[in-house]
Amino acid sequence: MRYTKANLSTLEEVFAEIGYMVRYEQGNFKSGYCLLKHQNLIVVNKFFTTEDRMNILIDLLGKIAQVEDSTKLKSEEQQEIFRKIMHKK
Repeated sequence: MRYTKANLSTLEEVFAEIGYMVRYEQGNFKSGYCLLKHQNLIVVNKFFTTEDRMNILIDLLGKIAQVEDSTKLKSEEQQEIFRKIMHKK
């Protein structure tokens, strides 16, 4: 997967489909992000590059995905990205 803004947007849509909102804010996150599970919110450091943002979201998707398959995702593109990421874990 290439590190482009279009792919980042698709990753954000995948998170939206599984019930998480992704925001980019300034903060002192030691890991570069903050995961608020009770609010289904992911806050990523807004100063990160597209590549860093995507790497964080890919890592988090493997940790928080509650479904083993991608059938809840609407588009084929989202389903394919989800399958690729989950098979790497």
